[in-house]
Amino acid sequence: APPSTVLSDPLPTFTPLARLATTQQYVDSLLLAQSGEELSPFTPTGSPDLDRLADKITGKYDVDPVVAQRIVEAAHTQAQANNLDPLLVLSIIAAESSFNPKAQNKSGAMGLMQAIPRWHRDKIKNLGLSQAQLLMIEPNVTLGVQILKEYLRLSNGNMTLALQKYNGSVQDRSRRYSNKIMNHYNWFAKKG
Repeated sequence: APPSTVLSDPLPTFTPLARLATTQQYVDSLLLAQSGEELSPFTPTGSPDLDRLADKITGKYDVDPVVAQRIVEAAHTQAQANNLDPLLVLSIIAAESSFNPKAQNKSGAMGLMQAIPRWHRDKIKNLGLSQAQLLMIEPNVTLGVQILKEYLRLSNGNMTLALQKYNGSVQDRSRRYSNKIMNHYNWFAKKG
């Protein structure tokens, strides 16, 4: 879906989804954990959790361990820099590309986060990216996070709506995409 005009409202400060879901302001708009388990916040860079996440990705998605580690680090770095939850970024990558940095589809979506260049020329230009870089881990995650951040701002902090915009499925009242993201999020948040 094409982006709309950017609102000037600042994004909320980074708070893990599990904690946001308990605040009244987000109860109706946030994806809520379906498993009922306590979700833990992401641990800072250099922690064993980065390795744990990379191992989970390697095992489930058959991704090279070095590539999985780079994806986890890029998601963590960009999410933290943009006040987003890194597990949310990894969940979008799981849903969009199954951790394949070279993924492309018929609609022109590219890379890990399946950004469609024709809808985001301004961001691509502002980030100084070339078309070829959209199939590289760090540039693609950087772009995808910028897109999500814009959609979150345009949705006044409503995470469900922002995710539906990211997928181009705002009209889907069943919210299949945002529910899919939450399922991935719960899987990443589980220890082990």
